Amino acid sequence: MKFQRLHQHRTVDEYFKDFETTLVRLNMHDNEESKIAKFVSGLRREIKDFVELHEYSSLKKVVHLAIKVESHLLKTTFKHTHQF
Repeated sequence: MKFQRLHQHRTVDEYFKDFETTLVRLNMHDNEESKIAKFVSGLRREIKDFVELHEYSSLKKVVHLAIKVESHLLKTTFKHTHQF
């Protein structure tokens, strides 16, 4: 049940750490594809929408892409809120 409710509330990196901890705690040995699907489903909508447009072969690559998307979104938001 806790795994089903796991969603990103902070950074992607922090969410991934929570995700990994939950996998270990629940002793889950899902295949890579299942882990990827569960991880992506818990991402914030604006990150998830972008990540879902790409193909990925490993959870590590998905996490890296999500972090890059998050960084880009933060830069874009910062530029828009700090224009003179």
